[in-house]
Amino acid sequence: MTYEAIPAELKDRITAAAQELYEQADCQRFPTVDAVRRHAKADMNSTSAVMREWRKAQQAAPVAVAVAVPEAVAAASTAALAAIWQQAQELANESLAAAQAAWEAERQELDALRKELAEAYETQAQELEQVKATAANAKELHKMEADRLTADLSSYRDDFRDAAARADKAELQAQAADAAALDLRLEVERLQSSTEGLTSQLADKTNALTKALADLDEVRAKLSAQTAKAEAHDAAAKQQIADLKAAAGASQKAAQEETAAARQAVEAARAEREAATVEAAAANARLAAAEKQAADLLDRLAKAAAADKTDRKKGSKP
Repeated sequence: MTYEAIPAELKDRITAAAQELYEQADCQRFPTVDAVRRHAKADMNSTSAVMREWRKAQQAAPVAVAVAVPEAVAAASTAALAAIWQQAQELANESLAAAQAAWEAERQELDALRKELAEAYETQAQELEQVKATAANAKELHKMEADRLTADLSSYRDDFRDAAARADKAELQAQAADAAALDLRLEVERLQSSTEGLTSQLADKTNALTKALADLDEVRAKLSAQTAKAEAHDAAAKQQIADLKAAAGASQKAAQEETAAARQAVEAARAEREAATVEAAAANARLAAAEKQAADLLDRLAKAAAADKTDRKKGSKP
């Protein structure tokens, strides 16, 4: 960038920064381009261009040799022309020497400025490398953080899907539990109705069992009476046999007839006793069947009551 293309505000800022740093050094040495650039917060090209002009302004410009003829030369007139010319040459040489010295000083200044620019460039290049490294590290950290956030987001999405699946499953389970509870209520109502029917049946079976027990008592009474009667017939037959034996002198035919009659009476008594025994066995069988039916009915009632209690417990759970 040329000096003329630099904005006036930027020129003033760079010049003010250079002057301030120059005064801080007690005007003993010029500030470096990099120091002025940092202080003015300007770019390197604009700072170097403005600094060249500022340093030129700080250096004293060569004083031009006076061209007027000195009074001594005018007084000497033509005779002193040679001396005047000699003096003019000496003054010209002094002016040339001063210009050469100024040019040499400017050249040295430009060399120093070039060196400062090279050093500033190296410093700026190092800073740029550091900034690039920092940016690369920041980019890597950003990428790692982005990867971590992406992984976390994926994990959160998986957790959300799992939670949604569990919620759907819980809702299905709740619906199934409601349906099961309704079925249990219907089953309880059915069991209650069945229990009422079983209770009625139990009452009927109990009445039948009571009647069977009454019939059994009646049969046992009849069996006792028949047994007593058979024993009485047996005793009478034995007595008749004894009488017949005692009356041995009677006719044999009569004795045989009486003996046959006694035997028939004994057989009849035995037949009645056997019939009574058979009837008692049948009554005992009917009683056992009735007792078994009653036991089965009680067992069914106990199971139904236990199932009803379990269903009530399940139905009362939230």
